[in-house]
Amino acid sequence: MYRKNLELIMEKRSLTQSDIARMSGVSRQAVSLWFKSDNDFIDLMVSNFSKLCGALNISSEELLTPIPGLTQTGRFETMFNWDHQFKDVTSFFLALVQGNQRAIGRLVQVYGMYRSAAVLGNRIWREFPGYSRFIHPSKRKICEKIIQLRENPIRI
Repeated sequence: MYRKNLELIMEKRSLTQSDIARMSGVSRQAVSLWFKSDNDFIDLMVSNFSKLCGALNISSEELLTPIPGLTQTGRFETMFNWDHQFKDVTSFFLALVQGNQRAIGRLVQVYGMYRSAAVLGNRIWREFPGYSRFIHPSKRKICEKIIQLRENPIRI
């Protein structure tokens, strides 16, 4: 199973390594080694893996299929978390999904309005007043002009 997938589930559900050990039927030391290893893939006996999936109430595919983008953690860390506002890039993406205004502002600052709207939908336009304070002032002015042009297109 992919370690990053498991980390994401653990963070979202506030689970500890001890919880995972108990759910999968392995020792806490074994789980600790999973997270200390440089290997992104955790090799686990089928019976323990099935037990873990059952306890988490997820399909095996959710742990066996790499999540696009999480394999590019270093690049995304540089793009979205250069100042360490979030614990790590996984925390950034979780905050983004949960609607954290700081994370949305960061996404818009890096990707721009239209690309961010492709990621998060129309909330980018609707929620701009809430997250705009987290965007650099020069970039914020550009975003404000884009919103203005989007609402009042120039007719030729």
